[in-house]
Amino acid sequence: MSINTELQDRLLSITGWTSDINEALDEFENMKTAIAELYDDNQALDILNRRLRLCLTFAEHAVTAMQSDAGMFITEKTRTKLNQFLEQLEKTQTAISISEMMKLP
Repeated sequence: MSINTELQDRLLSITGWTSDINEALDEFENMKTAIAELYDDNQALDILNRRLRLCLTFAEHAVTAMQSDAGMFITEKTRTKLNQFLEQLEKTQTAISISEMMKLP
């Protein structure tokens, strides 16, 4: 078996669809670009999650402070809205945690 044939067989086994060196290199470049974009997106998601988690923590502390400092002045309607906010806050924090677990290494 010649070196050229061995190379073509190897390219076919790696790509699964072509033994042409130029097509294989194009596919490699496309995959490299896609991985770089995923890495960039992953980094952006990390930054967004950290900032969002910080904002949510501040919001949670603000609501807790309002409830403790002005609790007797909060109407039932407002208390309901605050509880709804806290429920959504918990769901958002859970979504952030899930997105952090699902990110690429």
